[in-house]
Amino acid sequence: MRYKILDALPVYGPMPVAIPDTFYSVGFPVQFFKSDGTDWVANFAPGETDFNGIYPLLQSEHVLVISGGTGYVMHPDRETVIELCGCDVENLFILEDGRMVLQERMSLTVIEVDGTCWDTERISWSGMKDLHVHGNVVSGLAVAYDGNYDEHWVEFRYDVDKRELAGGGYDWE
Repeated sequence: MRYKILDALPVYGPMPVAIPDTFYSVGFPVQFFKSDGTDWVANFAPGETDFNGIYPLLQSEHVLVISGGTGYVMHPDRETVIELCGCDVENLFILEDGRMVLQERMSLTVIEVDGTCWDTERISWSGMKDLHVHGNVVSGLAVAYDGNYDEHWVEFRYDVDKRELAGGGYDWE
């Protein structure tokens, strides 16, 4: 394993690398172990949710770090963000082929096995719940509003392979 989640920032050694570089508080600290035997500590700024974690990518040495709902694709040898993926992540699902789907408040973000990511179109006005995965299809409930602006839940299905949405609550028509 080339990373370790820390309980706190280290008190000795080099200064942790702030990610992003304008972040100056205690966030989600992760120690990375480089291929040359050295290590470094990243201090990730938290996002807007309570979701934290680190997940290795299937066909890459990259890892996905989620700090308070903000997703960062990182390589243990590099002290910079490779790609920013997701901003208000509430849950994560791993598909059978190793891709990851990040549940956000109004859409999904898909992390490919090589670390690239892409966003779906907006699925909900203001929230999703009861998501589950069958094969490469994500389904669940999304917030919709009727003509009287009353909130209700509607079903949706998103086919990750085809990048197609059926249903959902965000419709301008």
